[in-house]
Amino acid sequence: MLGLREGEILGLHLDDLNLDEQTLHVRGAAQYQKGRGIVMVPTKTAASEALLSIPDVLVPVFVEHLAMLDEERTYSKWREHGLLFPSTVGTPISARNLVRHFKKMLERAGLPDIRFHDLRHSCATLLIAQGVHPRVVMEILRHTQISTTMNIYRHAIPEVNREAANALGELIKPQTLELPTKNIALQRQKPARR
Repeated sequence: MLGLREGEILGLHLDDLNLDEQTLHVRGAAQYQKGRGIVMVPTKTAASEALLSIPDVLVPVFVEHLAMLDEERTYSKWREHGLLFPSTVGTPISARNLVRHFKKMLERAGLPDIRFHDLRHSCATLLIAQGVHPRVVMEILRHTQISTTMNIYRHAIPEVNREAANALGELIKPQTLELPTKNIALQRQKPARR
């Protein structure tokens, strides 16, 4: 719902989440590096590091997730890394495993096969469709340039385009519209008799 990248989600730590203030602080990302395994790296750009507001609907989801983590911490094989979204034993999850799990969820739900990154596109498109100002969408997605937000992540929604066209039509339409009758239109087309 916040358009986070795979690595950003996997790099979130427990202290990045503040349910009292309903915020999520994106500070870095988890990334696989050959020979080193999964390591924490800085965000993609300076603008990518940000404090995001969490929608009300996600608060109970996070509360339940944190309760599940508390239970998993009691397992004998748990290895604490302080991650918000760890594996079932507390270790970092690879982006590859996240995508594999995502694909299984899509299949089980009978949904079309999409890329995980398409969720980021959907976030931008739905925000724009809701009339959210492009600058705010840019800040939520943490882009450095608004052109990235508007050119890459905005997808045409036919209903929104139709609503925009109708709104414009309502704005400029005259109060009354007099159309010529059929006879008048035909008379103008006929050559005059002599």
